[in-house]
Amino acid sequence: MNERYPSRREAMADTIEQGEKYKAMQTLLELGVCKKVSDLELYHGRAGRGEAWRVDPSYDNAGNNTGNRNVNKIPALNTGEYNIAREFSEARVSVEGGTPEVHRIISNDPDAMVIASDIFELSKRDREKALGAISVLCPNVMDGAPITISGGRKEFRERTGLIGRLSPRSFKNKYGLMFEDEVSSIERETGLERDLVVHIGSAINTQKLLRNGGLVALCGTFVNSSDTMVSVETEHDGIKDLPFSREYLSSWLRSSHIVGIISHGDQSATLGRNIDVCRFFDLTKVNTPEAIKDKERSRNQVFGKIATAMGERSQRTESELLQALKSNLYIKPQEIVRIARRTPGFDEVFEADAGNWEGFKLAEHTETVLRVFDDNYADYIPASTLPVIRLALLVHDIGKPEAVRRGDKKNQKQYNVAYAKKFMQLNNIDGATSELVLSMIGEGMSFTSEMIANRGSIVSKWRLMNYCERIAKKYLDTDQVDRETIVGFRNILEILQTCDSAAYTTMAITRAQNNVRYRNYGSFDSSFEGYTGFTGRRARLKKH
Repeated sequence: MNERYPSRREAMADTIEQGEKYKAMQTLLELGVCKKVSDLELYHGRAGRGEAWRVDPSYDNAGNNTGNRNVNKIPALNTGEYNIAREFSEARVSVEGGTPEVHRIISNDPDAMVIASDIFELSKRDREKALGAISVLCPNVMDGAPITISGGRKEFRERTGLIGRLSPRSFKNKYGLMFEDEVSSIERETGLERDLVVHIGSAINTQKLLRNGGLVALCGTFVNSSDTMVSVETEHDGIKDLPFSREYLSSWLRSSHIVGIISHGDQSATLGRNIDVCRFFDLTKVNTPEAIKDKERSRNQVFGKIATAMGERSQRTESELLQALKSNLYIKPQEIVRIARRTPGFDEVFEADAGNWEGFKLAEHTETVLRVFDDNYADYIPASTLPVIRLALLVHDIGKPEAVRRGDKKNQKQYNVAYAKKFMQLNNIDGATSELVLSMIGEGMSFTSEMIANRGSIVSKWRLMNYCERIAKKYLDTDQVDRETIVGFRNILEILQTCDSAAYTTMAITRAQNNVRYRNYGSFDSSFEGYTGFTGRRARLKKH
């Protein structure tokens, strides 16, 4: 199958490039603060082991961490000009053995950038432009650094209410910052425990430092050390220690599509001299050209027929909900839930208890699952599949509050299917799409959950694949489907199950009352892969 199925970035290029955020990124490029990865020729040199090499996001390639994993344990990939990479690879071979290898490194993100120069090297006028662009790219403090859940349901709700009533001013002094020696007094004034004061105040500090030009200094500390403190010279009080948030900084970098930093004159122990390198720290966004092509080819083969069918059907539907999902492939989880709550009789359903120990409402839990999907999968599967997958995630637990109310959680699948069917009828979802979604959130997720629980046993895999073949034939209206298409349906079911399960891990973020963001309790953390990416979080279940 040679046909290519665009990602959401490709499908909505015109809209994205007119947005305020994209224009801010362009400003940083025009001023030379950043450079696009696609405009650079970058290579990684290494001692090869006679096997195909790809960038592993955790950088465990062949166990070679020399010069690539820094003291903060952030996987990093050093790249440079071809000649330097070649020289480096030969030097490593002389120490480790093997074969010299040089690999070109590119990004699968067309907007990926690296930091190229310090803002303070710009003229005053250009510096103001750059700082304005950085401010546009700064996420809300709670979005950038969600709070970790602790305590029981009562304590969680009380803390959420208290934090929601506080303002950023509660964590600032005359400099608009929170210094280390002021934490105790803020702790007393706010009524929050010390860890929370430091967490929130550090995020506010980081946002302030970014808006004042501290990008290169912060990133240097982020990549090269495990420090969470920077020294700042104040006008009247001398040099003081200032806590900063590594989490908020990584959120800013990710939302700005910044995947690395160019370092000038880095000391190379291997080469025995200073060299210029580009250090990538978001390794989920970079790889060899061959690896990126292989992934795209595989995606097109596996999702091709499904992507075509889902795209055609979503164009025919008159549903306001599905049209909203189709017209904006970047639609926010809270917006999806807001539209869904307009459905007659379902506002109170989304307001009801979803049965979590934290007391999350169905709306809160559903937003969380949709957010996990956005953060982990929405950019990597064909754009035409997004509306139907999001619809399935929207209704996957829609009957759970009724099951909880009746004390019948063990049969919640039946409630979910019944409520989802009614919900989709009221929203005029076409019959084929409705049947597909019901089969996905019903037996489909059950078979997938069974396979995961049984660690991918032969029987459970066969049952899931057999079910996927049946629903594929029905949805595509054909007597024959190839293996790639069956695997495509299975992959979609695994995505649904993974996103639902990941809502019960520390990688998930829930928007609770008063817009307070929480990083969820890690009930299922042990079921997911450990360290991946520069944030340390990615929703991938351990291999079956």
